[in-house]
Amino acid sequence: MGSALWKDLLREIKKSLGRFLSIMMIVAIGVAFFAGVKASIPDMKHTADKYFDDYHLMDIRVLSTFGLTADDAEAIENIDGVEGVFATHTQDVLTKLDGEQYALKIHALPMNTKQDNDNYINRVELTEGRLPQKSGECAVQETTLNRLDLEIGDKLILESGSEAKLSESIKTSEYTVVGKVKSPYYLSHEIGSTDIGSGKLDFYLMIPQSDFVSDIYTEINLTIKDARDYNSYEDAYFEHIDTVKTALEAIAPKRNEIRFEQVKQSAKQELEKHQREYEEGKKQYEKEIKAGEVKLEAAKQELSSGRKKLTTEKQKTADKFTSYKKQLEDGQRQLNTAKQTYETNVKAFEATETKLIAQLSQMDQQITALYRQIQECDEQLKVYSEQLDNPDLSEAERTQIKEALASLEAGKQLAQDSLSKLETTKQTMEYQLKQGAEQLKQAEEMLQAQEAQLLRKEAELKAGEAKANKEFAAAEAKLIQGQREYDNGVKELAEAKADGQADLDKGKEKLEKAQSDIDAMERPKWYVLDRKSHYSYMDYGSVADRMDGIAKVFPLFFFLVAALVCLTTMTRMVDEQRNNIGTMKALGYGKNAIALKFILYALIASVIGSIIGCSLGMTIFPTVIFDSWNIMYTLPSISFVAQPVLAFSAGAIVTLITVAAAFTAVYKELTETPALLMRPKAPKAGKKILLERITPLWKRLSFIQKVTARNLFRYKKRFLMTVIGISGCSALLVAGFGIQDSISTVVTKQYGEILKYDASLQLKDDTSTSELKEMKKQLQADSRIAEVTALTMDNITVPIDDESASVTLITPSDPKAMTSFISLHARGSQKEIALSQDGALISEKLSMNSGVAVGDLLKIEDKDGAIRKIKVVGIVENYIGHYIYLSPSYYKEVFHTQPYDNAFVLKLKQSSNQAEQELGNYLMKHDIVSSLSFYRGTAESFSDMISSLSIVVVVLVVAAGLLAFIVLYNLTNVNVSERLREIATIKVLGFYDPEVAQYVYRENILLTMIGSLCGLLLGIGLHQLIMSLAEMEHVMFGRNIDLSSFLISFGITMLFGFIVNIVMYRKLKKIPMVESLKSVE
Repeated sequence: MGSALWKDLLREIKKSLGRFLSIMMIVAIGVAFFAGVKASIPDMKHTADKYFDDYHLMDIRVLSTFGLTADDAEAIENIDGVEGVFATHTQDVLTKLDGEQYALKIHALPMNTKQDNDNYINRVELTEGRLPQKSGECAVQETTLNRLDLEIGDKLILESGSEAKLSESIKTSEYTVVGKVKSPYYLSHEIGSTDIGSGKLDFYLMIPQSDFVSDIYTEINLTIKDARDYNSYEDAYFEHIDTVKTALEAIAPKRNEIRFEQVKQSAKQELEKHQREYEEGKKQYEKEIKAGEVKLEAAKQELSSGRKKLTTEKQKTADKFTSYKKQLEDGQRQLNTAKQTYETNVKAFEATETKLIAQLSQMDQQITALYRQIQECDEQLKVYSEQLDNPDLSEAERTQIKEALASLEAGKQLAQDSLSKLETTKQTMEYQLKQGAEQLKQAEEMLQAQEAQLLRKEAELKAGEAKANKEFAAAEAKLIQGQREYDNGVKELAEAKADGQADLDKGKEKLEKAQSDIDAMERPKWYVLDRKSHYSYMDYGSVADRMDGIAKVFPLFFFLVAALVCLTTMTRMVDEQRNNIGTMKALGYGKNAIALKFILYALIASVIGSIIGCSLGMTIFPTVIFDSWNIMYTLPSISFVAQPVLAFSAGAIVTLITVAAAFTAVYKELTETPALLMRPKAPKAGKKILLERITPLWKRLSFIQKVTARNLFRYKKRFLMTVIGISGCSALLVAGFGIQDSISTVVTKQYGEILKYDASLQLKDDTSTSELKEMKKQLQADSRIAEVTALTMDNITVPIDDESASVTLITPSDPKAMTSFISLHARGSQKEIALSQDGALISEKLSMNSGVAVGDLLKIEDKDGAIRKIKVVGIVENYIGHYIYLSPSYYKEVFHTQPYDNAFVLKLKQSSNQAEQELGNYLMKHDIVSSLSFYRGTAESFSDMISSLSIVVVVLVVAAGLLAFIVLYNLTNVNVSERLREIATIKVLGFYDPEVAQYVYRENILLTMIGSLCGLLLGIGLHQLIMSLAEMEHVMFGRNIDLSSFLISFGITMLFGFIVNIVMYRKLKKIPMVESLKSVE
């Protein structure tokens, strides 16, 4: 290529710097997004794998149904390819901090924790302090220490959380915190579940291996030689460790045979012990039932005797009171008779008294007269006596006086005798009156006494009757209470009989099953598990895979939009350079030389853009995405892995597209003669557009509107390329916001609309019927619980292709009551689906994964390994986990046994950390409780994961928005460049700058609007595709896009359109009118 062409290329770049930069920026953004998002997945996995390798995370974990021994560990050490072996223990315990109870998992640390010890597997990262070196020391999870304000030196008092003593498994219960650690074994903050405490593990701690008492190990961890040379998220890693897995599986039978004999002998001894306990329990049951029957019979006899005695006493008392009442009536009659006699005597006495008083009055007068007479006699006698003393008296006078004295003496004596008689009579009469009055008074007093006595006896009778009635009422109440107690006793005895018999039957069934199990006992089984069984490894891998699902579509679509715009830009650039191409061809330049200019133009822009895009994108995007997810995980800083193939591929593809576009366009022009090339292309023949054929509408348009319509629809290639470019950007925005909408509603729908309960309580398998009933009563009586219902909840598996999906099978004891706890409805409908008597309801994701529809049969494998088939009669909405719902009758039909309730679901009156902690601590104290799960914590955990994904979505949306702006700018810039002469011409015709801008802007706005609307529709399909690829095996995302997301996407695209128009206004102003005078020839 000659220097002239190089100069021409440089001048062209300088002249069209905006176009060159726009191509470069579009390529940079497209490559950055495509390569960056794609690179984030290997970078995330590489960082995690490096962390695993640095701290010797186990490559293989061996578990056994009967535990593992030191001999097992020694046999494993002798296998070729094994680098390190660590036989270890784990234990779930409880502790209290500031009055709150926490459940934690204890892991054992080897006594030799030096870095050169190959047997130190699942190493911990010490962040502060030191590792435990002696008994009673521990290292605690770093995040827990920070969250609970624990410090090094604090002490933890451990409890077993069960009936078993902690000393049976661990030497001491008091541990001093000596260090803070992080472990690759637990990447996330989710430690797991437990059957003690609140049912959820809060943190972990590490103690010396020597503190464990048992010589039977929980598991054996091992590392494989040279396994750290591979990325554990790649197939090559698993191919490398498969040889050791095969060897482990080869020695398993021999090791299992040895353990089998030990376990079988122990099982026989245990069975004999349980048989003795069963017989003793049966005898005790029969003894208690017989004693209860005897007691009830005695109570029955006592009740009968009591009733007879009460009847007899009632009769006796009634007879006694009847006799007493008769006596009172006789007494009352006698009293009435006495009263009548008394009243008669009173009247007679009063008559006699009146008469006697009159007589006494007369007597008093007579006595008074006699006293007066006697007094007069005494005075006369005194006078006569004095006269007798007179010596001068004659005898006759004396005799006369003496005769008079004698007469007076006789009269006096007579008066005195009369007086004495009268006084005697008066006294007698007065005595009679007094005696009569006294007799009447005595009679009155006797009457009063008799009346009082009668009243007293009446009161005594009433009191006696009241007392007797009260005693009889008490006796009757006692009899009624006794009858009630007897009835309750009969009922309780019947229930005890039923429950006891059920428990005996269940116990007998267990014994028979145990005997059957011993008779048909299979050899112990080793489970040789690689990292695919490890939660942290798989959980983080699934996060990366979810990003991979998004990266399969979103960046690719983004990339295609960028490539399309570059293609459009280069094609139009060649069209603009048609005259120059003709001139250079006429001057003798060859086709290759001329084409090289455009190819190099596209190549330079693409290469520079690719370098910038790869440099920034493969650093920024993985970092942002990794840090977003790392909110949920405890990983070190991102470790980048070189991905030259990805970088080269991303740059090469977009460069190839851009260069190919330039090559195709220029070679198409070079086929023509120089004379034709130096003349502009003949304009297309004018044709009526569709709007012109709609006469009523066309006539209503103004001249400018008609010109705009013709410009839009006559140049179909320009129209399509612009609309496709804008719609692609708009679709990316819709898909990005749609992802946010779909994942943000999962938690609300799953744990609010579908699962409407707050907690689930799982019971142990050996729970008796009476214990189940008692537990339900306690839950119903608990003031913290609003509602409760019982379920049969079993964990089963569903074979899908070569794998098995874990499924929760639910059978309610009361299907109607379950509707207030679990909503069974199809997606998009709120109509409840009732449980069927001849089929099952399955969750939608399970239906999608298994390919089963309504009417099909679904194979399931129960916990005993039996394969059964169920008929699917309905598919219900569900987003997290797999569920199958059966009615009690269909459960019996499928499993040939009645469903036994083994779980409760609860609605709480108050949902808070403290309330759940208190309730969890209370419920987990019950021996029959196996586990307790609060769904608020599960929902929060899932919300945290979604919030991390939301940050990633924001990055995607921002990148899509940036691409939309550049695409709009580039397309508008090319559009204006193609129409310089047209724009200059309308300026010559008198259009002012604002009018020229409106002339161009009107087309741009309409094109942006049409492209945006098309992009909204295209975004729906893109969103659906991304969601289907991003879903996990057990999680289904929604397919909803909120109206606000459509409006925001449309608004952002239109906003960028307006901004681009504003930016282009300056260029429109600078277009000189002289351009219209340039010859077209």
